[in-house]
Amino acid sequence: MFGPVYFLSGDAYPNDIHVDRELERRLSPSFACWTSQKDIHHPTPETFQNGDFPQRATHFEAYLATQGTRRDTVLIGRSSGARLATWYASRHAVAAVICLAYPFRSPSIGPEPERYLHLSDLRVPTLICQGFKDIYGGSNIFADYILSKSIRVHLLQAEHEFNIDSDAWDTLARVILEFCQEVLPRP
Repeated sequence: MFGPVYFLSGDAYPNDIHVDRELERRLSPSFACWTSQKDIHHPTPETFQNGDFPQRATHFEAYLATQGTRRDTVLIGRSSGARLATWYASRHAVAAVICLAYPFRSPSIGPEPERYLHLSDLRVPTLICQGFKDIYGGSNIFADYILSKSIRVHLLQAEHEFNIDSDAWDTLARVILEFCQEVLPRP
């Protein structure tokens, strides 16, 4: 069994809650505990400011400080939750980060280096699961961004929302568990 997981949704929360549910159902038996976005922050449309990354980062940092975060903590995030997970891991000790649909760029804004520059120096074992069709960065990420040697990328047939079938979720869960078995310490 691995340490605790904290799952961070994207700015589309709660519309992307299916990602958390699909992963929790398949992965939680392998981890000490699973903490979902709804447990980290009880967002309402008034309090969950979509796109307010600094607010989310401050809240998450304060939240984990109250949890007595362990060094075997795994952060899993989708979209802006993945960005938040890697940002946090670049500043605090965690065991691993798993990203789904990392938002390398906003299709409507263009390059925003604060989204990806820290990925070139990230030292935490990281798995980025990215859809070929992701408009926030698909198979082009290898040419467009510098990723540290601690980052692995798994490309799959998916778009940014990760609306994939049950078999694809099973395969993705297997890929994630294999990554965890390789990089995470066992008690």
